[in-house]
Order: sequence, then C-alpha cells, then structure tokens
Amino acid sequence: MNKIIYSSWRYFLSNKALRIVLIYSIISLFWIYFSDELLFKLFSNVAAQKSISIFKGWLFVIITSLLLYKLIKNAIREVVSTEHKLRISEQYSRMLFETSSIGLALTKLDGKFVDVNPAYAKIIGRTIEETLKLDYWDITPKCYMSREQQQLEDLSKTGHYGPYEKEYIYKDGHHVPVRLQGSIIERNGEKYIWSSVEDITERKRSEEELRESEEKFRTLTETTSAAIFIFKGKLFRYLNSFAEQITGYKKEELLNKKFWEIVHPDYRELIKERGLSRLKGEIVPPHYEFKILTKTGEERWLDFTVGLINFEGAPSGIGTAIDITEHKRTEALLIASTEQMRSLAAHLQTIREEERASIAREMHDELGQILTSLKMNITFTRKELEESKLNEKKEKLLDELFFMNQTVDRAVTQVRKLITQLRPELIDKLGLIAALEWYSEEYQKTTKIKCEFKTDQEELSLNHDTDLAIFRIVQEALTNTAKHSESKSVKIYLNKTEDKLSLEIVDDGKGILKEELEGKKSFGLMGMRERAFLIGGRLEICRACEKGTIVRLVIEYK
Repeated sequence: MNKIIYSSWRYFLSNKALRIVLIYSIISLFWIYFSDELLFKLFSNVAAQKSISIFKGWLFVIITSLLLYKLIKNAIREVVSTEHKLRISEQYSRMLFETSSIGLALTKLDGKFVDVNPAYAKIIGRTIEETLKLDYWDITPKCYMSREQQQLEDLSKTGHYGPYEKEYIYKDGHHVPVRLQGSIIERNGEKYIWSSVEDITERKRSEEELRESEEKFRTLTETTSAAIFIFKGKLFRYLNSFAEQITGYKKEELLNKKFWEIVHPDYRELIKERGLSRLKGEIVPPHYEFKILTKTGEERWLDFTVGLINFEGAPSGIGTAIDITEHKRTEALLIASTEQMRSLAAHLQTIREEERASIAREMHDELGQILTSLKMNITFTRKELEESKLNEKKEKLLDELFFMNQTVDRAVTQVRKLITQLRPELIDKLGLIAALEWYSEEYQKTTKIKCEFKTDQEELSLNHDTDLAIFRIVQEALTNTAKHSESKSVKIYLNKTEDKLSLEIVDDGKGILKEELEGKKSFGLMGMRERAFLIGGRLEICRACEKGTIVRLVIEYK
C-alpha cells in the first residue's frame, strides 16, 4: 500500500500541469481567506470594503487568466513538439522499414498482407503492390501447413513465434529457403502479426557445398590407399580406415595415443620435435620417410607428407602416409643385386683371365711338349733318311713313326678336350640330348660319381642359345655337386610337354644351405640364374626333404 501511495505521489509531482493546479489552489485558498480577513481589519467603511473586494476579484481573475494562458500555451507547445517528434520518429521508422535488408511484413491474423517492405517483396520475387494482393498462405508450400499451425499455436500462447526455417514460393514457382520470426502487435485496437524474414539461400548453398565437400573428403579419405590423419596438440584427432591397416591399431586406440608413440625409436624424437614445431608455426620439412612399429611390433616404412591447417579453432597438422615397406625391401634387394652383379662382373673377369691362363698352361705343358717331341722326331727321321744306309735302320724308323703317330693322337685328343671345355661341339652337330648323354658319361668317368640322364624326348627342336644355356646350367650344377655336395650319385631329368620344358638335377649329397643360396659370392648360382633369365626360364635351387639338393629349371611356352 505504501508503495502504491509513494508511486502515485511521485507521478503527481512529475506532472507539470498538476503541479501548477496544486500551486494555484494553495495560493487561491490563502488569497481568499487571508485577503478578506485583512480587508475587514484595515477598512471599516463598507463602501471601501466593496470597492477593494471588487478590485481583488478582478485581480484574481487576471492572475488566473494569465496562469491558464501560460498553462494552455505550454500544453499546446508540448503537443506540437510531441507530434513533431512522433512524425519524425514515424518517418525514421518508415525509412528503416523501407531500406532494411531484412524482409519485414505486417499481416492480419488470417494471413492477409497489410504492409511489406521491398526486401520482403524481393524474397518472393514480386513487387510490393503484387505482394499486398496476396496472403501469407499463397506463398507457403503445402508441405509446411502442419508446422505453420504449430507456429500459430505458439503465437497465440506466447505472443511470438520462431525463429524457424521454412520455404517461400517464388514468383516463378521455385522455393526459397527463409528464416523467420515474429510477434503479435496491437494497432488501432486491432491485432496484427509483425514478421521479420531473412533469405538464407546463400547460407543453405554454403551448407550444401560444405556438406558435399565433407562427403567428398570422407569418401576420398576412406577409399584412398594412403593413411590420412589430423593431429592437434599431441593427440590424433582424425584417422581414416587405411591408417588402421598400416598400423594394426583400431581408430579408438590411435585417438588415445600421442602422434609420435607409434614411430620407431630411431625416428621418434625427430618426428616429435618436427610435429610440435610445426604446430608452433615454425618452418620444418613437409616431406620425409621414417619407420613405425605396428601393434604386432612389425617395422613398416612410411612416405610421409604433412601440412598445417586450422582445425576446431586451433593450428593442427594434416598428413598423408604411404606404406613403402615393399618399395624399401625391393630397393634393398636391388642394392644387394647390384652389388652381386658388380662382384659377378669382377669374378667373371677373374675367371676369364684364369681360363686364359689355364688354356695357355694346357697348350704349353701338353701341346707344347707333344709338338716339341714331334718336331724332334721328325728332325731325327729326316736326318736318318738322308743317310745312305737306309735299309739297316728301317725298323728303327718304323718305331719312330709309330711313336710320332701316338703323339699326334694324344695332341688331337687334348685339343678336342680343350675345345669341348670352351664350346661343346656335340650340341652343334647332334643336339642337346646327345650332348647331355655324352657329358653325363664323361662326368661319371672323371668324378667317379654315378650320373644318370633320363628324358622323354628323342630329340629337341630348341634354338641354339637355349640349348647352350641348358647345357651350361647342367655343367655348372654338376661341377658344384662334385665340389661341395659329397654325393655318390646324381640324376638328370629332362621332360617336355606342350606348354613347358622342365629340367631337374637331383643329387644325394648333404644338401645346400640357406646361407650358401643367399651368399653374395655364390657366383656359380648367380650365373645359373642369369642364364635361366636370359632364355625366359625360372630357376629354383633348394634343399631336398631328406638329403641332397634339387636344381629345377622351368621354361614355359606362351
């Protein structure tokens, strides 16, 4: 109650007109009451009292008129000022209404348009005049009717609706996405709906483009054969499916790890230092190779490229990693193969010189002595024939000629042996099968190792290079058997079908070791493989199940 009285009193004091009335009433009360009392005391003459009383009345009327004039004048001035301010305010509001980039509309409760601004008309592709001939339902697609009813219920309950998103029907029939909100206002005693509408076509397009971009990014990252990841701070924040395949970890496991924890210890500090420096904005190399350890402890090589992006409001690293483990293995094999080829080339050069020296020694020691002896015998015979007593020395000459004949035979045999070692003559004359039969017999006589040659072919129609390569492979394999295997027997199988030719050399020795197969100085084995490769074949050398070694050559025909 006290608050109500206090508020009423404050309102009364703040109203200028009421203050003037109050002051006037107080002055009038005192004037009427005290002036009469004073008049009666000062003047006892009734006529004087009457004259003064009339003057007092006119004075009161004049003062009252002046006060009323002042009050009315001030009131009129305030009304004019208020109307002027109101007119300015209405003009300003209208200007804001007309120039607003947000669509504004005033409609009746039944949806009939009362007023719209140009921005609103532009949203639906019409002029203001065209829009005012419509109602709200003319520009609303039917699919939104149920939602509109819900908004109207909210409007009736709370006095406002939205914001919410829907679509308007454009003049040409296509739909325009909009975001609108509004409230009920009262105007001249009638209720209207005041709405503000924003065209969100560009925003929707941007959202759609962003959605498509994200979908493309996700499709790309999930189908590529490279690991793609994002790390923020110390932890992974995103990984694609291929990252699981490379590392052996599930995504959930990787997202709880620091990005350097899966790196091989030899590279861990380097990757940690570069990753954290990159997040600080420092310049570090964007591309390098390093090893990681998978969940099972396997070492894998990665070709790694990384850049800096803004992710979730903070600098983050985005990288791609390609598994180059097989490439690294191939590279190592290529390096090893290159070293082997260099060693083989050096070895072949040495062998060539040794072969030359051996041939020179053979020809010097064997053929030289034979030919020298033959020359001496011929010289002696010539001298004897020059002497006169020919009949007496006939027998001696015959013996010398017989010895010379044996010497020549030995020379021929030695020459044939050297020629056969340099180039198997039988291949050119009788073919591969005859050459292998002859060589296996000679091998058995020379090494005392039982050697059997078996084939399902009477003769083979191969080109000369293939015949020679197969013969040399057999020759090298049997030489290795004699030198290293401690075998008692060896078998050679040569078979041919419509689509392939197969050669197998099987001994019963101690068997070849893995270290010997992979040795960098196994020049004989390397030479056999190279010969097989040059004729389009595949050579396999392995240890037999029980004992011995198997050399298998397969040549497939297309």
